[in-house]
Amino acid sequence: MPSKPLLTTPIRYRNVPYAFEITFPRWWEPYTVVDRLRSRHEAETTVSFRFRYRGRIYDPIMTVVIEPISEKEWRAAHKESPLVWLGERDGRSYAYVLAEELPEAFLRPDKLDYDYRRFGRQIRLLKAMVAQAPLVMQSFRFLAPGHS
Repeated sequence: MPSKPLLTTPIRYRNVPYAFEITFPRWWEPYTVVDRLRSRHEAETTVSFRFRYRGRIYDPIMTVVIEPISEKEWRAAHKESPLVWLGERDGRSYAYVLAEELPEAFLRPDKLDYDYRRFGRQIRLLKAMVAQAPLVMQSFRFLAPGHS
């Protein structure tokens, strides 16, 4: 009988179409869902790692952005951007961006502040994940050619 994975055993997310992988802390597993979207212009693809809590899916914790441009073009286009460069492969530039604000769903009904009484646990979890995301993104690796 296979044993359960240890809580400390990391989880590897592998994206074969875009040939990269990221390693996540195991504790993220119940709180993360992955969405892959193309922009309206189909020039950009995003892979969002969204926050999930008790079956409800909220805004992204972080998003990998893949653009069909060179590193030089990317750096010129994103000088003053919150995007963080990851690398270039096969004519595509890879970067990521972190959530900058908590989801609107966590606001009080008057929309003046977050409802810490009602969403305190979700807010603490999401803030911890966003704080840990730059370290997680250090695990970003391109897959070897032909590796799936």
